Amino acid sequence: MELQHDRSSVSIMRSIVSCSWIFIVVYIATVMAGEISGKAGDPIEGSYIVKVKSGFNSEDVITKLSESFSAAKVTRRYSAALNGFAADLPKEAVTFLEGLEAVEYVEQDQVMTIQKPMGIS
Repeated sequence: MELQHDRSSVSIMRSIVSCSWIFIVVYIATVMAGEISGKAGDPIEGSYIVKVKSGFNSEDVITKLSESFSAAKVTRRYSAALNGFAADLPKEAVTFLEGLEAVEYVEQDQVMTIQKPMGIS
């Protein structure tokens, strides 16, 4: 008996796995760089994640952002789990991005923590 998977289910699972790996890699890199301070859920001042709508190019949004705000600094680009980027932004740039048709949402980054699995020392 051969099992067939619905393409959308496979696509969703790939997105979840990709997103999980991105989180783990970003978290490890951030911890190694000593950038995390505070407790889980604390907002990271001036740091945002920008989700670009499907069908739009995140590089076009980054170009518009860079042309309008020299203080904006893109820190990471995402393409596997989501179409978007992370950036250090002034408040005015957040308002600008939220007004663009191509932007689905802008969310302030926050401290995230994980616990060591039991039995690992």
